[in-house]
Amino acid sequence: MQYDLLIKNGFLVDGSGLPGYHSDLGVAGGKIAAVGKVDGPAGEVIDAQGLVIAPGFIDVHTHYDAQLFWDPWATPSCWHGFTSVFMTNCGFGLAPCKPQDREYITRMLVKVEAMPLESLKAGVPWNWESYGEYLNALDRRLGVNVMALAPHSTIRYHVMGAEARKRSATAEGIPKVGPKDMAYMSRLSRESGRPVLWNLLAQTWESPNHWRQVLDWTEEAFHDGARVHPLALCERFDLTFTLRGAVFEDLPGWKAAISGSRAQKIANLSNPELRAAMQRDLDDPTPKVFSKRMQDVFVSAVRLDEHKSLVGKHMVEIGREQGKTPLEAMLDLAIAENLDTQFLIRGFQNGDEEAVRDLTTSPYVITGGSDGGAHVAFLCQVTYSSFLLSHWVREKKALTLEQAVRKLTFDPALLLGIPNRGLLKEGMAADLTIFDPDRVQAKEKEFVRDLPGGASRLIARADGYRYTVVNGQVLLRDGEPTGVCPGRVLRSYEQ
Repeated sequence: MQYDLLIKNGFLVDGSGLPGYHSDLGVAGGKIAAVGKVDGPAGEVIDAQGLVIAPGFIDVHTHYDAQLFWDPWATPSCWHGFTSVFMTNCGFGLAPCKPQDREYITRMLVKVEAMPLESLKAGVPWNWESYGEYLNALDRRLGVNVMALAPHSTIRYHVMGAEARKRSATAEGIPKVGPKDMAYMSRLSRESGRPVLWNLLAQTWESPNHWRQVLDWTEEAFHDGARVHPLALCERFDLTFTLRGAVFEDLPGWKAAISGSRAQKIANLSNPELRAAMQRDLDDPTPKVFSKRMQDVFVSAVRLDEHKSLVGKHMVEIGREQGKTPLEAMLDLAIAENLDTQFLIRGFQNGDEEAVRDLTTSPYVITGGSDGGAHVAFLCQVTYSSFLLSHWVREKKALTLEQAVRKLTFDPALLLGIPNRGLLKEGMAADLTIFDPDRVQAKEKEFVRDLPGGASRLIARADGYRYTVVNGQVLLRDGEPTGVCPGRVLRSYEQ
């Protein structure tokens, strides 16, 4: 048989969770044509000695709805082994949309998903109105496969216009998941006969043990015949921020200080009375979203060369060096840089490693929730696949390689109804991730200015991924694009 791609001498981890084994794999016509001892002529032969051959990873919660028009590879997700992305989550998307509604929909994505306005204006072609036309526009040039949900908020505005905005959510209307929410999701699962997935379960500082209660409720739901799966990241959730924007709005002193124009914010942050109120917020033992541990707040990036020595240090250390409180050191630095200093909170969520271990190893939890394509100025969590393989498999041995691969492939494919993917089996789509298990890891996060309109984003590349194959074609070789765009929109009726 003539193969388009023949992969020899690899360690095949098929996505099922069963033990891996050494095998070849042949690809023809975009599908897996043979598994085992495979020989024959091929358009390309890859020697996978020492490498793992796995199904392509599936990024289960993303917002690449706009980015794919200027970045069909869906970076950074593709750099971390993902060959398919599940997007249009949280009810927000670009279609359906009437021409007169484009400005509103654009600003909705800016406000809710923190997509840069200048990038949306420069990079979205708006050559559609209906949802089907939008998917067809995407399908013209894709590096990865795409599955898209129907965006409730966008559809609501398409139908109702300005009336859709008459009722706004309140803090009381959007609490953390409680027993009533679990009861509703359990009923929804039982009556529909479908699994229910929800986003996102994390260990938080304001309710540090709530995640455990949710897992207990989840186990009870399964015993009652419902399939309710929380999504959870398997790594620490760090937050990058500046004092230009709204942060820690549940801290009244901080909320009052970081308001108004940039000049007003600088004046507020220089005011001794407002500084004292901010310090009282930090001293208050009441649990809040922010842990209030200033040793977890690091200088991530600075504008002025004279401050470069501070990058990588936490505020307690800097305050000690300068004879200031950590808060004074932070505010003085930010003011000296016109509020352009970038700070990082290490472990903003998932700061308790033992809690994250339990979330990662729970059979009820779907690993994921990257938010790729959204909040790009201060979040980059697409690294979770690399962290799962490097930290929880290789370093901590909390999961076997086979268990981890299943969490990234077969589990999401099965639960999300993604056709012909998630397993290495003859006749399945040839979406493959070929990586070095001894080297795979995420690189350090960095800011790059590569978005349309000149906007910046936070990214992280990866080591150890040798080949990323989508629909039988090599999309990336050692993390670099080969020039092909073999991805496509996957539609539910293909099952």
